[in-house]
Amino acid sequence: MENLKEKKYREAGTVEKVNESRDNELFKLLKENEMENNIFAKLKVLEDMDDKEGLLGQEGQYIAKAVVGARIGDYIRNTEALTVEVFNNKEDLKLCVAYLQAQNNYLDGVYNDKYGCLPQISDLPSKRAVFAKENALLIMNSSISDDEKLNFCSLFYESVKKIDYKEKYVLDKDKIKTVKGENNKRLTNWKNKYPKDELLSTLEALQEQMNKRVETAYALSNKNLITNILDELKFYDVARFKDQYSLWTEKLTNAKQSLESGTILLEALEKQNQYKQAVYTDGRYVIGEDILPVVKNEGAQKAEVSVNYYNAKVFGNTTIDVNVDGLGKINDRTIKLEGVTMYHIDNSSWLELRAPGTFKVGNHIEAGEYEISSSSYSGFYLVDKSIDGVIDEIELKDAYCSIGSGIKTIAVRDGQYLILKDSDIQIKKK
Repeated sequence: MENLKEKKYREAGTVEKVNESRDNELFKLLKENEMENNIFAKLKVLEDMDDKEGLLGQEGQYIAKAVVGARIGDYIRNTEALTVEVFNNKEDLKLCVAYLQAQNNYLDGVYNDKYGCLPQISDLPSKRAVFAKENALLIMNSSISDDEKLNFCSLFYESVKKIDYKEKYVLDKDKIKTVKGENNKRLTNWKNKYPKDELLSTLEALQEQMNKRVETAYALSNKNLITNILDELKFYDVARFKDQYSLWTEKLTNAKQSLESGTILLEALEKQNQYKQAVYTDGRYVIGEDILPVVKNEGAQKAEVSVNYYNAKVFGNTTIDVNVDGLGKINDRTIKLEGVTMYHIDNSSWLELRAPGTFKVGNHIEAGEYEISSSSYSGFYLVDKSIDGVIDEIELKDAYCSIGSGIKTIAVRDGQYLILKDSDIQIKKK
C-alpha cells in the first residue's frame, strides 16, 4: 500500500485542460505558493461541463470554482475534498454559507458531532469546514485532518489579502428571497437523498463490515493487512463508533506488535481455528469479511465458482486463493458459490502424512525440499499460480507430477501450490 501522505491527494476528475474563462487570480496565487505539500497545486478549475448542479454563474452562486479530490487507501475517493469558490459579492457568499451550515446541522444529528471519512461508502455525506474571506470561500471535508485544515486556511487567507475584490451585481431583496427559496429546495432534495434512518442503518452496516475485516485480519495474523487497516482507521474516528473504534485499534496494534516480535497471540490462533471450522454453501461471500482467502471443496461433481466475476466450472478438488494484502478492495472481493460446498484449508494438518489437500507454499508450508512417496502409483500437482484466483484439477494436466515407485525429491518455492491428489501420498521436509 502506498504511503498515505504520498498518495492522499489527487487531482479531481480527469480533465486536464483549464477553462481560462473560469480561471481566477486567486486560484493562480494558491497554485503557485511554495508551501510544502501545497494541496492547492492540485486545484482543477470547474468548467461548465463539470457543473452538474448548474450553479456556475447563477444568481447567489459562485462565479468561479476549483476543486481537489482526495483518496485514502483503496476505499475513499472524494472528488471535492477541498473546494475554493469565488462570488460576485459577500451577500452571495453568505447565502452559500447558510446552505452549507444547514447541511452540517443536519449531519450533526446523525453522526453525533464528530465523524471521520467512512471507508468503502464514498457517497455518504460528511460535514464540511467552511472558511470565508472577502468574496472567496474555502470548503474542506473530513478527509483532510484538522492540522492540514489550519495550514491550508492560513494560505487561503494570505492569498485573498493580495486581491482587490470588488462588489459586483449586488442582489436586491427580492432576488435574495428567491435565492434563499432555491437553496431551501436544494436542501430539501439533499435531505431526501440522505434520510436520517437510512444513514443510521448504513452506519451500523459499515460498523459491522469493518468489524468483520478487523476480525479477519486478526485471525490471518497478516502484518501487511493489519498495517493497512490501522492506517485506514486513522480516518475512521467516528463518535458513534467510539468504543468499537478503540477496541479495533487496540486489537490490531497488539497483533502487529506481536508479529514484529515473532510471535502470534493465542487469541488470534483460536480465531483461526474458528474460521477453519466454517462451511460455506451456495451464496455470495465478501473476501476478508465473510470468508477467508483460501478455501477448498472436496468431491464436487459439477459446480461453479465465481471470483471477481470470473466464472470457473469446477469438478473435484478446487482451491480459491485471493491475495491477502489486497483484501477489501472494492472490485476485488466477491466469491460466488453454486452447487459446491467449500471449507477452509486446515493449515495445521499438512504434516499428517496420509492426507490429501491443497497447500500454498509460504503460507501453509515452508519453501524448500520435500521427500514425497506413495504406496501405489500416484501423483500430485505443483503449480506456480492460480488462474483468476481459482485452481481446479481439470485445468492442471500439464502440472501433474507422477511419483512412481520409491521416494521422489521435490523443491517448492514461495507462491507455488502443492496439491496432494491421493490419500496414500506421504510427504516430509528434507
